[in-house]
Amino acid sequence: MKKVTLFLSLAATVLSLASCEKELDNVNTPDQAAAVPAVSRLTVEEKTSLLTSGDWKLTSMTASSGQTETNLLVMLKADERDNLSKFQAAGKFVQDEGAAKRTEETPQESEGVWAFSTDGSQLSVTNAGTTTQYDIADVSASSLTLTRTNTDAEGKTTIIKSVYAH
Repeated sequence: MKKVTLFLSLAATVLSLASCEKELDNVNTPDQAAAVPAVSRLTVEEKTSLLTSGDWKLTSMTASSGQTETNLLVMLKADERDNLSKFQAAGKFVQDEGAAKRTEETPQESEGVWAFSTDGSQLSVTNAGTTTQYDIADVSASSLTLTRTNTDAEGKTTIIKSVYAH
């Protein structure tokens, strides 16, 4: 008899917790539906102003494929982790090697170009003869988040997310 009472009490507790979760979901749904990423509300001019406001240092870099996420920042060598990216007016891009350089012969800076897509949702960066296309996940006065999607020959998709800060 005690086991039946205990079982019924446990079942009632689980059901009441499940119903609370649904109520919270219903309360949050209007906010979630109304939420629009701040970056999509910015004009290309506003994004340009934020992007060109200073030097950007990589603070996080991850690769995500399905259910696994890998920290790529820890795999970068010290001379790559201290680099600064500079987006300048008129589409000029400068990659500064920072204090640590791979070799003494490595130039302190390399130059390239950058441009937004027409709608400002993507950023194209060309440096050292290589062009990389990024989706802009976020840009603010202090943070820049870029993503790019790679698909291998087998059709496996990996999303690379790079986060920069001033």
